[in-house]
Amino acid sequence: MGAAELVNGIETKNQMRHEVDSERFYPYFSDDYLSIKVMPNWLKAFVLGYRVDSKARRPP
Repeated sequence: MGAAELVNGIETKNQMRHEVDSERFYPYFSDDYLSIKVMPNWLKAFVLGYRVDSKARRPP
């Protein structure tokens, strides 16, 4: 399926931080917030209105 890793560096956390509602959801942001980096081997999506050639299995 893929791999995942925990991203806990303070500089990365500060880059990802959204100022809106941060104080309310994460009052101790540096201790309470943790990012998870996901690296899938494949990705499958179901998109309404998108058709695929069923024989070739690729977009027309």
